[in-house]
Amino acid sequence: MNGKIRFRLLTLFLPLMLVTLVPSAGHAGRFMKKADFTRVVFIGDSLTAGFQNGGLGMDGQFAGYATLVAEQAGFDITLPLISEPGIPAKLQLLNAVPPVIERADGLGSRINILEQATNLAVPGHTVDDALYRRPSEEDPITTVVLGYPGLLSGISKSQIEWAESLAPTFAFVWLGNNDVLAYATSGGTRPITPLDEFEEDYQQLLHRMEATGADLIIANIPDVTTIAFFLTAEEIAAQAGQELSVIGPILGIDSGDLVTIEGLPLVEQILTGQLAPPLPDEVVLDAEEIAISRQSVIDVNRIIAREAYRRNIPLVDINRLFLRMQIFGLPFKGKLLNTKFLGGLFSLDGVHPSNTGYALMANHFIRTLNLRYHARIRRVSISRIAEEDPLVIPELLPDRREVIMNLFHAYKKDCLRPFRRVIERNPLVAH
Repeated sequence: MNGKIRFRLLTLFLPLMLVTLVPSAGHAGRFMKKADFTRVVFIGDSLTAGFQNGGLGMDGQFAGYATLVAEQAGFDITLPLISEPGIPAKLQLLNAVPPVIERADGLGSRINILEQATNLAVPGHTVDDALYRRPSEEDPITTVVLGYPGLLSGISKSQIEWAESLAPTFAFVWLGNNDVLAYATSGGTRPITPLDEFEEDYQQLLHRMEATGADLIIANIPDVTTIAFFLTAEEIAAQAGQELSVIGPILGIDSGDLVTIEGLPLVEQILTGQLAPPLPDEVVLDAEEIAISRQSVIDVNRIIAREAYRRNIPLVDINRLFLRMQIFGLPFKGKLLNTKFLGGLFSLDGVHPSNTGYALMANHFIRTLNLRYHARIRRVSISRIAEEDPLVIPELLPDRREVIMNLFHAYKKDCLRPFRRVIERNPLVAH
């Protein structure tokens, strides 16, 4: 290659190289930028708060992804500590086989009322709530998380308002799940946040957080129909020991429908004649409602991804993590943890992760932090967490080898299906 051609190629590609290597003038969440964890805040809902087993309490708060990331990265986090049995009182597994679950007696309370929380996440909050909802007598969970110590001095603020006043150098923002989740868990009886309202609120939220000067990391939401809160119509029939074609018309469900775990006692009552059929709408998510839920998740995640790209904010793909766990599970000591109820990855409420599930989420955040901020944070030991997780119950988990063999036989059967059809349709081959 002569010198003139080499010079022309250099002048052509040099600007592109500079665009790639030089940090943009936009948001600080760019490549080659080191994270400043001097003052960190978390904004979110129950998944960031550490909600678990149907309540918010210390056990779940200490096991949550926010606490795990803080421990691994070495920065301070102040939790709005709630005494056990939590708010609301948590569910307890009294017996594993067969499963016996009851809600604990009593009610927890805020322990450290004189400490300002830096984990501001409030269970149940939507994006709009994070912007505008302040403590009130009608909203005890928001009050117990955001109310102290501010209310002692007459100060009342929303999540975003507290985050702004704390002048963070770094912020974790994970919201949007409750904008869709309530529709699914209520059997389609509660509304989904209109998409245009969600987009406007989400843009405002990120704009205000960027204005603090903090570096950000955000996350998308999982497919709300894949959580352990739901059982398929086929699983309901299998648990009842009947064919779906027999009990489906009685219960008012069909193949492709989902039934919530709250509907399980009603199934038994209907089949034993204690309750008139069919199952109420609130505990059944039919095929059409499933499609609406999944499309809403896609739409919300599209908005989150677009804002992340436009603002150059690192995005944690939680949706992909949940999908991978649903398909492949998590090997552990010859067993396979899975996303089914009591499968080891979800807690007793079927919606929020177990200790092991939260650890997986923490590592997913850490992976993105290390990639985009060169944070060099060591990952959480999943095996150590699973070893101590009270909801990883080996006798309730499938054997890993058996699952793999079943998948292999199913795959082999699918591969041979076209050849079987050829044989069946060709009498010369068949004989």
